[in-house]
Amino acid sequence: MRIESEDRQSVVILEPTRAELSTYPSLCFSVELKSKKVSGGTREVWIELEKLNEFMKSLESLDATRKTEASLEGMSPGEISIRIFPLNSRGHIALEIKLNEIFFIDDKRMGYGCYSTFELDPTALSNIKTELTALVAEPKKHIK
Repeated sequence: MRIESEDRQSVVILEPTRAELSTYPSLCFSVELKSKKVSGGTREVWIELEKLNEFMKSLESLDATRKTEASLEGMSPGEISIRIFPLNSRGHIALEIKLNEIFFIDDKRMGYGCYSTFELDPTALSNIKTELTALVAEPKKHIK
């Protein structure tokens, strides 16, 4: 799934890579962020299907009212955070993404992260909802 900025200068790409549907229903994504000032990504981020469904419901509300926001967090705290929110009362919306990857070297906690915010075309909300709905309905069909 590609989420592009209104000016087409920034993009977030979420690609499903694995699914766990029995024990703990969730999807694994690789995430790539490219913006004017920052780029980065992570190969593996797990998100619960329940959280994806809640995110889709929040997107519907945001699309209808332009007053609420939609937030999505990964299963590991601080690993990924996506927030889509209204910028003003005229209907402009933005996406904020935070990515952090933690790893250990000789028992020392290391990591890196990236963060970006950019304006979205408001019509992108329906595309995001449509793609997520298809993904959640048939996760394995979308894994490459």
